[in-house]
Amino acid sequence: MASREIFWNIQLGEIVYLLGFALVAVVCYALYRRFRLWRLGSKDDRLNNLPNRVWALVVRPRLMDSGTGALCAPAMQGSCISSFSVALASSCSDPS
Repeated sequence: MASREIFWNIQLGEIVYLLGFALVAVVCYALYRRFRLWRLGSKDDRLNNLPNRVWALVVRPRLMDSGTGALCAPAMQGSCISSFSVALASSCSDPS
């Protein structure tokens, strides 16, 4: 039976196409629902009370959780951003 190398030589490669089509259909349906929800909303003024919003961004994540998980999300986000920055810098640099 013929198989494609891009599918790691798995048998029944048609299943990959079916799963891919199902995934695209689910994402399209989710976007459709999200757009319907956005159309129901009203305009949001996000620049009002800007100093309090910035302060809440800095302080609130630490106050939400009193356990050791309080800094887990910012630490993970920082590590993701720094690893992406290193990968981007190393891919953009010319080794020669």
